Amino acid sequence: MIEEYVSFEIATFLKDKGFNFVGAYDHESFMIYKKVSKELVRASTINCMNEYIFAPTLSLAQKFLRDKCNLIITIFPIYDDENYIIKYDWAIYNSMFIPPIAYHGQPEVRNFSTYEDALKNALEECIKIY
Repeated sequence: MIEEYVSFEIATFLKDKGFNFVGAYDHESFMIYKKVSKELVRASTINCMNEYIFAPTLSLAQKFLRDKCNLIITIFPIYDDENYIIKYDWAIYNSMFIPPIAYHGQPEVRNFSTYEDALKNALEECIKIY
């Protein structure tokens, strides 16, 4: 399985919320966006840190939002009558509040065929609510 990286918009949002890779991870193991072209490149090619925005994987972005912003993204499967996973959906919680502060939960619109697609959509929703 190949890890997917967040979009430029989500990377910018995470940067504004304090996300920073410097010193925390091996620079060979993550990607960055060029600010001007929004091109995703391997971090080992960086020359000047001011020209780039770190692009974490989807799972690392989810962990950052949980640990630093208190936004808990839950991805859950939707089963068919024979108990096979057919789609995925999401909910976002603030650990202090139940029910969720955001919930996709529209049966006619549940169209996330993969876990990663549902997570991407939930991360985009975090930009709107935080």
